[in-house]
Amino acid sequence: MQKEWLKETARDLIALASLPFYIIAVVRITIAEHKIYTWQLSIALITIYLFYFILKRSANLYAAMSIPLLIFTNIFYNNIRYLIFSGMLVLLLFLSLVYLGYKKKGIIFGAGIGIFAAIAGYALAH
Repeated sequence: MQKEWLKETARDLIALASLPFYIIAVVRITIAEHKIYTWQLSIALITIYLFYFILKRSANLYAAMSIPLLIFTNIFYNNIRYLIFSGMLVLLLFLSLVYLGYKKKGIIFGAGIGIFAAIAGYALAH
Protein backbone atom coordinates (compact mmCIF):
# COMPACT_ATOMS: atom_id res chain seq x y z
CA MET A 1 0.00 0.00 0.00
CA GLN A 2 2.73 2.46 0.95
CA LYS A 3 4.70 1.76 -2.23
CA GLU A 4 1.64 2.55 -4.35
CA TRP A 5 1.28 5.89 -2.56
CA LEU A 6 4.94 6.66 -3.18
CA LYS A 7 4.68 5.72 -6.84
CA GLU A 8 1.57 7.83 -7.31
CA THR A 9 3.17 10.81 -5.58
CA ALA A 10 6.30 10.39 -7.72
CA ARG A 11 4.21 10.34 -10.90
CA ASP A 12 2.36 13.48 -9.73
CA LEU A 13 5.66 15.28 -9.16
CA ILE A 14 6.90 14.31 -12.61
CA ALA A 15 3.69 15.69 -14.13
CA LEU A 16 4.83 19.16 -13.02
CA ALA A 17 7.31 19.06 -15.90
CA SER A 18 4.89 17.70 -18.49
CA LEU A 19 3.96 19.46 -21.71
CA PRO A 20 0.45 20.44 -20.50
CA PHE A 21 1.86 22.01 -17.33
CA TYR A 22 4.55 23.79 -19.36
CA ILE A 23 1.85 25.23 -21.63
CA ILE A 24 -0.12 26.36 -18.56
CA ALA A 25 2.96 28.25 -17.36
CA VAL A 26 3.41 29.91 -20.77
CA VAL A 27 -0.27 30.89 -20.91
CA ARG A 28 -0.13 32.28 -17.34
CA ILE A 29 2.85 34.45 -18.20
CA THR A 30 1.26 35.51 -21.49
CA ILE A 31 -1.90 36.62 -19.68
CA ALA A 32 0.26 38.73 -17.38
CA GLU A 33 1.55 40.44 -20.55
CA HIS A 34 5.22 39.71 -19.99
CA LYS A 35 6.30 38.93 -23.53
CA ILE A 36 9.98 38.41 -22.74
CA TYR A 37 9.20 35.48 -20.41
CA THR A 38 6.77 34.04 -22.91
CA TRP A 39 9.49 34.12 -25.57
CA GLN A 40 12.08 32.63 -23.21
CA LEU A 41 9.88 29.68 -22.28
CA SER A 42 8.71 29.16 -25.87
CA ILE A 43 12.24 29.21 -27.31
CA ALA A 44 13.40 26.84 -24.58
CA LEU A 45 10.55 24.43 -25.35
CA ILE A 46 11.29 24.44 -29.07
CA THR A 47 14.99 23.86 -28.33
CA ILE A 48 14.18 20.93 -26.04
CA TYR A 49 12.01 19.20 -28.64
CA LEU A 50 14.51 19.82 -31.44
CA PHE A 51 17.26 18.16 -29.42
CA TYR A 52 14.90 15.42 -28.28
CA PHE A 53 14.05 14.37 -31.84
CA ILE A 54 17.53 14.95 -33.29
CA LEU A 55 19.14 12.86 -30.57
CA LYS A 56 16.73 9.97 -31.03
CA ARG A 57 14.81 10.53 -27.80
CA SER A 58 17.68 9.54 -25.51
CA ALA A 59 17.07 12.45 -23.11
CA ASN A 60 14.41 12.55 -20.45
CA LEU A 61 11.86 15.22 -21.41
CA TYR A 62 10.64 15.74 -17.85
CA ALA A 63 14.16 16.53 -16.67
CA ALA A 64 14.70 18.80 -19.67
CA MET A 65 11.46 20.78 -19.27
CA SER A 66 11.84 21.20 -15.51
CA ILE A 67 14.98 23.35 -15.86
CA PRO A 68 13.59 26.21 -18.00
CA LEU A 69 10.38 26.16 -15.95
CA LEU A 70 12.40 26.49 -12.76
CA ILE A 71 14.65 29.24 -14.09
CA PHE A 72 12.14 31.41 -15.93
CA THR A 73 9.29 31.19 -13.44
CA ASN A 74 11.74 32.18 -10.71
CA ILE A 75 12.92 35.15 -12.72
CA PHE A 76 9.26 36.04 -13.35
CA TYR A 77 8.11 35.82 -9.71
CA ASN A 78 11.40 37.10 -8.20
CA ASN A 79 10.54 35.78 -4.74
CA ILE A 80 12.84 33.83 -2.41
CA ARG A 81 10.00 31.72 -0.98
CA TYR A 82 8.96 30.70 -4.50
CA LEU A 83 12.60 29.90 -5.30
CA ILE A 84 12.90 27.59 -2.30
CA PHE A 85 9.54 25.94 -2.98
CA SER A 86 10.10 25.41 -6.70
CA GLY A 87 13.69 24.29 -6.15
CA MET A 88 12.51 21.63 -3.71
CA LEU A 89 9.84 20.49 -6.17
CA VAL A 90 12.38 20.10 -8.97
CA LEU A 91 14.73 18.21 -6.65
CA LEU A 92 11.84 15.90 -5.71
CA LEU A 93 10.99 15.56 -9.41
CA PHE A 94 14.52 14.33 -10.15
CA LEU A 95 14.39 11.93 -7.19
CA SER A 96 11.02 10.68 -8.46
CA LEU A 97 12.48 9.99 -11.90
CA VAL A 98 15.18 7.86 -10.31
CA TYR A 99 12.69 6.16 -7.95
CA LEU A 100 10.41 5.21 -10.84
CA GLY A 101 13.28 3.64 -12.73
CA TYR A 102 13.98 6.12 -15.49
CA LYS A 103 17.49 5.78 -16.89
CA LYS A 104 19.96 7.96 -14.99
CA LYS A 105 21.85 8.72 -18.18
CA GLY A 106 18.66 10.02 -19.80
CA ILE A 107 17.86 12.13 -16.74
CA ILE A 108 21.30 13.72 -16.71
CA PHE A 109 21.22 14.21 -20.48
CA GLY A 110 17.74 15.75 -20.22
CA ALA A 111 18.91 18.14 -17.50
CA GLY A 112 21.81 19.17 -19.72
CA ILE A 113 19.46 19.84 -22.62
CA GLY A 114 17.21 21.81 -20.26
CA ILE A 115 20.13 23.99 -19.17
CA PHE A 116 21.15 24.56 -22.79
CA ALA A 117 17.54 25.33 -23.75
CA ALA A 118 17.23 27.83 -20.90
CA ILE A 119 20.43 29.56 -22.02
CA ALA A 120 19.16 29.60 -25.62
CA GLY A 121 15.77 30.95 -24.51
CA TYR A 122 17.38 33.67 -22.46
CA ALA A 123 19.91 34.67 -25.12
CA LEU A 124 17.54 34.61 -28.11
CA ALA A 125 14.73 36.44 -26.33
CA HIS A 126 16.93 39.41 -25.44
